[in-house]
Amino acid sequence: MVFFGGKNALFCVIFLYLISCSWWLPGKDLEFKKFENLSMQDGLSHSTVSCIVQDRYGFLWFATQDGLNRYDGYEYKTFYHDPGNPNSLSNNGLICLMEDHAGNIWVGTSAGGLNKFDPVTETFTCYKSDPGNPKRLQSDYIRALHEDEAGNIWVGAETYLHRMDPKTGIFQSYRYHVPQSDTVNRREIRAILSDGSGTILVGGAHIGMALFDTKTETFEYFFKNQNSQGGLTSDNIKFFFPGVGNSFWVGTIGSGLLNFDRTTKQFSSAFSKYGDSSRSGISYLYAGFKSTSRPEILWITTSNGLVEFDTRENCVIDHLLAGQGNNLETNDLLGLLEDHEGNLWVGAYGKGLNKYVRKKSTFKEWLKFKGAENNSNNNIVFSAFEDSEGNVWIGTMGGGIERYDKASGNFTVYHFEPRDSNSVWSDFIRCMFLDKAGNLWAGTHGSGLNLLDPRTGKFTRFLHEEGNQESLSGNIINCLYEDRNGIFWIGTWGSGLNSMDREKRTFKRYFRANGQPSEINIQSIKTVKEDRWGNLWIGTWDDGLICLDRERKASRHFKHDDNNPYSINCNTIIYIYESDDGNLWFGTVGGGLNRFDRATERFEFLTTKDGLPNNIVYGILEDSEHHLWLSTNKGLARFDPESKGVEVFNMADGLPSNEFNTAACFKSPSGEMYFGSTNGLVSFFPESLQRSTFVPPVIFTSFKLLNRDIELKRSISQLKELKLSYSDTFLIEFAALSYASPAKNQYAYKLSGLQDEWVPLGPKRTLNFAHLEPGYYDLTVKGSNSDGVWNETGASIRLIITPPFWRTWWFKLLVLLSLTCIAYYWHTVKLKNATLKLKTESAMNRLYARFKISEREQEIINLILKGKTNKDIEDTLFISIKTVKSHIYNIYRKMGVKNRLELINLIQKTLKE
Repeated sequence: MVFFGGKNALFCVIFLYLISCSWWLPGKDLEFKKFENLSMQDGLSHSTVSCIVQDRYGFLWFATQDGLNRYDGYEYKTFYHDPGNPNSLSNNGLICLMEDHAGNIWVGTSAGGLNKFDPVTETFTCYKSDPGNPKRLQSDYIRALHEDEAGNIWVGAETYLHRMDPKTGIFQSYRYHVPQSDTVNRREIRAILSDGSGTILVGGAHIGMALFDTKTETFEYFFKNQNSQGGLTSDNIKFFFPGVGNSFWVGTIGSGLLNFDRTTKQFSSAFSKYGDSSRSGISYLYAGFKSTSRPEILWITTSNGLVEFDTRENCVIDHLLAGQGNNLETNDLLGLLEDHEGNLWVGAYGKGLNKYVRKKSTFKEWLKFKGAENNSNNNIVFSAFEDSEGNVWIGTMGGGIERYDKASGNFTVYHFEPRDSNSVWSDFIRCMFLDKAGNLWAGTHGSGLNLLDPRTGKFTRFLHEEGNQESLSGNIINCLYEDRNGIFWIGTWGSGLNSMDREKRTFKRYFRANGQPSEINIQSIKTVKEDRWGNLWIGTWDDGLICLDRERKASRHFKHDDNNPYSINCNTIIYIYESDDGNLWFGTVGGGLNRFDRATERFEFLTTKDGLPNNIVYGILEDSEHHLWLSTNKGLARFDPESKGVEVFNMADGLPSNEFNTAACFKSPSGEMYFGSTNGLVSFFPESLQRSTFVPPVIFTSFKLLNRDIELKRSISQLKELKLSYSDTFLIEFAALSYASPAKNQYAYKLSGLQDEWVPLGPKRTLNFAHLEPGYYDLTVKGSNSDGVWNETGASIRLIITPPFWRTWWFKLLVLLSLTCIAYYWHTVKLKNATLKLKTESAMNRLYARFKISEREQEIINLILKGKTNKDIEDTLFISIKTVKSHIYNIYRKMGVKNRLELINLIQKTLKE
C-alpha cells in the first residue's frame, strides 16, 4: 500500500484524487479494494442501512428503514413491529444501534421511541415519550445512543439529552439550548460520546457542539464561528471519536473532519473538500468507525464515497468512489463497521450493504484492457507470460495482444488491422510463446501462426496452403512449444502436430492425411511438453497421451482402460507440467489431475472426491514450497502433493472469475503467478496469500420442530439444554460467524451418547434428527473460517429425549406397585380361603362324628351341598339309584331332618357356630 506521510493533508488528498482519475494499473502498489454487494435480493429487509453493530456473540445487526436485521453470514433474521405483540419492535424506521455492556441491543427509531432488545428472550422493551413526565423520554425521535463507563445510557432525542438508568428505566432529561435563528432546519442531537472523566460530548444537526458536565449538569456550547481562529467551522456534527491525548475527532457536515483539543478548546481541520466544490468532496461526513485491527485508522462514510484516514499522520490514505472498479454502487454512504475479523461493512442509501474483506495480500485483477471498453471478450484471456524485461504479454479472445510495461506503466496494443498486412492477423489469440531468440509467436483461432518482430512491431503470418505439404497443416492453433534442440512444435485443432524449420520457414506434419503414413495419427493436439530426459509428451483431445522417446525412436500411447485402475483416467489432456522433483502432472477435461509414476508406469488421480473444486484442470504451476496451483472451472486450487491437502480460492477471495482457460498460466522469474480467466487476468505471489488466523465463534442460530409446535422461552443461541420427546423430528441450524467467505466455512459435529467421533459436514450447517432413543445427548458443533482455521470448542447443547409414558420411571413404578398390590391381594384371599376351608373341614368332621356319618354318606352329603341330584350322585359314585336313596334316607334319619333343605340348613347352622 502506498503510504502518504507528513502533515500536508491537502496535498495527500489532491494526490489521491489524481490517482483515482487515472487508469488503474495492477502493477501499482496502492491497495485495490473490491466490495461485495448485499441487497434485498439477498434477504436484507430494506436497501437503506443507517447503522451497523456487531454484538459480543459475533452477530451483525443492521438498522434499516424497514426493520432490524440480524445477520449470521448466511441468512437475515428480521425483527419488525407487530401491533398485536407488546414485546415487538415499536417502529420499523430505525436510525441508530448500540450494544451495552450486558449484551442488550438498544435501538433508536425515527418515531417510535427507544427499544431494548434482550438477546436471551429475543423480546423488546419499549420506552416512549411522555412530555409531562420528567422521568420519561421527551421525544420519540431517537438519533443518538451512547453508554458511558458507569453503564448509563445516553439518548439524543431532538434537542433533549437524556441519561437513563437501565436498572430502573428512569430518564433524566437536559434541554440543549441553541441560539434563535430564522432557519427552519430540523435541530437534533446526533452524536454523543463520554470522555471518561465525567464530561459528555454532544453534537448534532444545526446545534453545534457542547460539553456536558455530568457533575454540574451544565452545557458548555461551541457554535460555528469561521471568523475565529481555531473555532468550530460547522454547526452540523455527525460523530465523535477519541483522538491522541486530550483530543477528539469531530465529523461534520460541510467542514469534513475536525480535531478538537480539550485543553485549548480549539478546533483544527484534518482535511477539507477537494478544489472542485461542486463535487462536495469529502466534507460531508455521515459516520465514522475506528478500526479494531488498526487503531490508528478511522473509516469515514461521506456523501461522496468512503475515506480511509490515518489519525497518527493526519492524512487520507484512500478515498473510494463508485465507478472505479471497486463495486461500490453509490457514493451516498451511511453506517459502517469493521467487524472482529477485520472485514469492513458499509451501509448505503438505497443500495444495501457493501462488504470489503481485508486480507494481507489480495489477488491482482487485470481487467478492461485498453481498447476493450466495448467488447467483453477482451477480458477473456487465453495466454499470458512475462518476458525477460518484465513486460507482461496478454492474449485475449477478441482484444488481440496487450503488452504491459511494468517500468513505465504503459500498455501497447496489437490489433488486427484489415488494411495493414503487418498487423496481427486475428484478435482471437489462443496461445503465445516467446522463443529463445526473443521472438513472439502467437497462435490464432483460424488465422494461423503469427510471428512478431519486437523491434519493428510487425507481424509475419504462416497459413495452411492447399497442396503445399510444407505449409502449416491447419489454421486453428492450440499450443506452441520449443524443445531443447530448438525444434518448434505447433499443435492444431483438427490438423495434427507440426514442427517448424524456422530458417527455411517450412513445416513438417505429423498427421495421417490422404493415406500418407505418420508417426502421430492424432487430429487435435492440446499441449506439448519436453521432460528433463528429453522425452516429448503430447496431450490430445479425446485421444489420450503420447510419449515420444526420441533417443530410442519409440513412442508410447497412454489411453484410459476401464479394466486397468492404474491407467490414465481421461483421454483429453490439456496441460502437462513437470514439477521440481521430476514428477509429470497432467491436467484433464473431466479427470481432474493425473500424476505419472515413472517407476511403475502407473497413474494416480486427484479429483473432486479428493477436494478438487472441479475435474477440469486448465493449468498447473508450482510455488517455492512445492505446492501445485491448479486453475479449474471453479476457482484456483492449491494442492500439497505431500499431505494431499487441497485449498480452494474463488471469487469470494478476490478472483475476477471462477472459470479459467486452457494453458493460460505463467510463473515469472520473481515467483509471481499469472492465470488467465474468462474475466481478465489474475496475478499473485503465492507466499503472500497468508491464511486468516481468526477463530470464528460458533453459535446455534435456529431450531425447528417439524412434527409439532413448540415455543422456546430462550433464544436457541442461549440455551444450554433442550427437552424433546422421543417421537420428535427436529432440525437445528448453526453458523461459524466468519464473514470473509461464509460459503467456504466448514463444519463438523458429534453427538455424545450416540457417537463420539467427529462427523465432517463440509459447508453444510444444518442437522436433522428423528426419533432419537430416550436419554441424554450432548450435541457439539465446531466450525472453521474460510481458510480452515477451526474453533475446536464449538457450540454445545444437551438434548434430553423423554421416553413414552410406558417407558418412564413413574409408569414402571406404578406397574410394580400395582402388581405388588395384586399379588398381595391374591395371597390374602388365598390365605383366607385356605383358613376358611380348614375351618369348614374341621366343623364338618365334628358334625359327621356327632351323627356317626359314614364315608360314603359324607360323599353323598358333599354332592348334595353342591346341588347334585340323585341321578348325578348315581353317575358320580357308580352306585344304583336305589342305593343312593337308601343312603339319603339313613342320613335324614341320623341327623333328624326330613329333606334336603333341612339338611343344608342344619349344616350351615353348624358352620356358623
